[in-house]
Amino acid sequence: DGRLSQIVNAKEAMWQKENDEWLFKDGTIYLIAETGEYKHLIKFKEQSLAIKYTPADFYIGDKNPEEMTIVELKNFIGLKEKMGVDVTDFKIQLNMKMSIPFASLVFALLGAPLGISRRRASSSIGLGLSIIVIFVYYIITFISMAVGEIRLLPPGFAAWLPNIITGGIGWYILSKAATQ
Repeated sequence: DGRLSQIVNAKEAMWQKENDEWLFKDGTIYLIAETGEYKHLIKFKEQSLAIKYTPADFYIGDKNPEEMTIVELKNFIGLKEKMGVDVTDFKIQLNMKMSIPFASLVFALLGAPLGISRRRASSSIGLGLSIIVIFVYYIITFISMAVGEIRLLPPGFAAWLPNIITGGIGWYILSKAATQ
């Protein structure tokens, strides 16, 4: 039922692969009542416990979530959720890993009207507009992630919002340019 039923505190823990168990040494088991209070206290020298988590579940190596692949990050999020950890920031990072590649399509939507316009502008104006567009996209991304991290937006929406906003602007500009 997801309720905390016991806490194991030990000086040492070793994974016993042959038994799929953890061997704890010199520790205490605190059994938790439904009220949240300690029901029993069990001291031990050695205690084997079958816990559903293996050492591989805890090991992510030297990678932080930003360096993980999408699959690794999904597995990491699943594990952390099972442990009851808030994973909002990780979900934003996961969705950003999927939304950032689509930014190139958004930039194409924004750049296409410049390429099909009848009037010719100097290349420096095009370069300046490109820098402004990328800067605005970056600012929108930063704000959207911050709003997602404080939980005002769902993680997926926060990650995709920059593409939605700039893509909408690009679509509008493209449709206006096509009708001229």
